[in-house]
This record gives sequence, C-alpha cells and structure tokens, in this order.
Amino acid sequence: FEAVSGFTTTGASILTAVEPLPKGILFWRSFMHWLGGMGVLALAIALLPGMGGRTLQLVKAESPGPVVSKLVPKSRQSSKILYTIYFGMTVIEILVLRLVGMPWYDSFVNSFAIAGTGGFSVRNLSIGAYGSPAIEIACTVFMLLFSVNFALYFLVLCGKVKQALRSDEMRFFLIVVVGSTVLIAIDILPMYAPGDAVRHAAFQVSTIISTTGFSSTDFNQWPEFSRFVLILL
Repeated sequence: FEAVSGFTTTGASILTAVEPLPKGILFWRSFMHWLGGMGVLALAIALLPGMGGRTLQLVKAESPGPVVSKLVPKSRQSSKILYTIYFGMTVIEILVLRLVGMPWYDSFVNSFAIAGTGGFSVRNLSIGAYGSPAIEIACTVFMLLFSVNFALYFLVLCGKVKQALRSDEMRFFLIVVVGSTVLIAIDILPMYAPGDAVRHAAFQVSTIISTTGFSSTDFNQWPEFSRFVLILL
C-alpha cells in the first residue's frame, strides 16, 4: 500500500504512527515520492527515444499542467532538462529547510515529499510537529514552486522571463492561490493572531492545491466556509 501510494504520489497511508519506524524505511518511503514525482516519467522518455512523437503523449498523460510541449526538439534532451531542474530545486529545498532549523534527515525526507507533491511525513503531526513558522513558510513556498509547470522554469533559465510571466496558466494559478488565502485568512481571523491566520491559510491552500497533503494545524476545526474552499482547491 505504502509503495503504490508513494510511486503514484497519492500520499495516502495506512500507518497510524510513523515516528517509531526505522529511519531507513521512512527515507525509502519518501524517496518513492521523489521518484514518482518526475523520475519515472523522465526515465521513460530517456529510455524510449525511438517512440518519436508518442513520447510527448507520455508527458501529456503524466504532467499535471494543461500546457505541455517539448522544451527542445529532442524528447530525450527535454527529459534531461526537466530532470535537472527537478533535481536542482530539490537540493535547494533541502538546504533551505536545514537553514530554517529542520534537521538534516528531516530536510531530505520532507523535501522528497514536497518535490513529488505527495506528502509522506516522518512526524505524526506532519509539518505542524516542528512548531516553526519559518519551516512552514519555507514549505509553503516550495509546495507552490513544485506545482508550477516546469516548462516555465526552462523559459526563465533561457532568459525569457517576460514570456513565462505571460502564461495564462501561471496567472490563473496565482490568482486562485492568493484569492483563496485571503478569503480563508479573513474567515479564520477570530481563531488566530493576524500573522498566524495568514500563515496557516497560505500553508493549507498551498498543500491542498499542490496535492501535497501536509498540515500545519487541525483545519478540521476551521469554519465551514474555509473547509469548503479547501475542498474546491
């Protein structure tokens, strides 16, 4: 169950308590998320270059975004570029999480889960177990970054920033994220201090819309309107 959930980045679990489990098992559990996030797709394209135009159909079938195209004429090269971006962003995330106070081991496993947008955690209370606003903010940012179409990052790396910013997909995504965060923050304001309300709202919006599935607080206690917005996301 955990293996299928990991490789498909579903993130569902039948384990009632993960903290007592060996670190090696938890590491592999999260690493499956990372492989499932892009590794399987990239590997398929790299190993099946002779499929011609059908490799693009693989990408369209597996990619979450509606806009899919080859980054360069050769599918194998496109795969390498996407994989490099994915790997590079994961490394950056590991370092950032360590800088904001997360232990090295936790930084690795949580980065794998966020990169694959799967959400396997090594703490029973998920990200909320760390009790750190800095860690929650860092996770929020990277959950959103890994939700963006990776073709846009390729455009940025090529110096085509304006073209990337003109993406209708990107604009719609940001509007939904910001709008939902504002609505939920206002709705839960009586429950938290203003800063905490915004932080929790942004975290839960990011984790739900990215399908990561982490949690920083028990949002089941939130008003019905906020929970309804999360369901829509």
